[in-house]
Amino acid sequence: MIARPEKRGKRPSPTMDDVAKLAGVSRALVSLVFRGQPHVSAERRERVFTAAAELNYRPNAAARALASHANKTLGVMLQDLHDAYFAEVFEGIAMEAESHGYRLLIGTGGRRPEDEELTVESFLEYRVDGVILVSSMIEDAKLVSISQQVPTLVTGNYIRALSIDTVNADNQRGAELVVNYLFELGHRRILHIDGGAEFSSLPRGNAYWQAMEDLGLVPQILPGGYAEKGGADAAETILKMRRRPTAVFAFNDRVALGAMDRLEQGGITFPDEMSIVGYDNTLMSSLHPINLTTVNQPREEMGRLAVGTLIDRIDSHRQSAVHHTLQPTLIPRGTTRRIPVRSKTNQGSPRITTA
Repeated sequence: MIARPEKRGKRPSPTMDDVAKLAGVSRALVSLVFRGQPHVSAERRERVFTAAAELNYRPNAAARALASHANKTLGVMLQDLHDAYFAEVFEGIAMEAESHGYRLLIGTGGRRPEDEELTVESFLEYRVDGVILVSSMIEDAKLVSISQQVPTLVTGNYIRALSIDTVNADNQRGAELVVNYLFELGHRRILHIDGGAEFSSLPRGNAYWQAMEDLGLVPQILPGGYAEKGGADAAETILKMRRRPTAVFAFNDRVALGAMDRLEQGGITFPDEMSIVGYDNTLMSSLHPINLTTVNQPREEMGRLAVGTLIDRIDSHRQSAVHHTLQPTLIPRGTTRRIPVRSKTNQGSPRITTA
């Protein structure tokens, strides 16, 4: 009689018990080694690592988290992975997390609140120790609900709640810097392209409006957005104006680039015929062919501060909120220039222009 050959299934993964057996130590000691605990001799630690390498064993992070009630992992929700601003904030987050021995889970909401909420749900399923939401569009009440389940920090949003820490740059000050700088260069017709539904659009727009009025100038706002198309659409309106602005303040660098591209197609040169200022000081703005005047947000510092503040809440079980506001700076480059003031300051009621 011929014996039936055994089925060859997937080889079972090595366990901690297998490592302990091969190394000739207890399972508890193997656990201590992989958790980085002290008071294990160098000789026994080396035996454990050698056995693990021979067996191709990898510690189960999820199991460790359940056993210790902490896995030193943070969930980071970035609104848009295609936007350089978010990548540069994340760089600071990653460096600071590494310095504290934390790992990161990364997700994106694609600028859709419902997708952001799904991303956060997945973080909770992985039992992260805390979450950082960068420029979240989730409504405040739901953010508070999230913060009641896990330590939460928001950046790019001014939510006020005892259970939520925040890190932001001062949008009001940034807009004031732009208007005052352009005024000092002799510009009196300064137009603003806003950020549409973006959270920081409102404080920047309001600060622009107030700064213009304080200088006795007529505010003029065109609807824009967060990306190049918003700038290009606003530029179409500018090209049709009988009396065009001498300077444009764009919501961010991407909007500025979209506006510049379309305006240059329409025959306008920068900065000879028009000045333009962006916001964020992303890497592309400093490239020589662009050389965009912009407002610098300390993006890496924001990321570092976000991680440090969140870990402080995790470690101390702090119940009160901490709110950090960092100061922006204006970076003059090649898209702005001084012009002579040829006539009296425009007077009149503020107006908003729509496409």
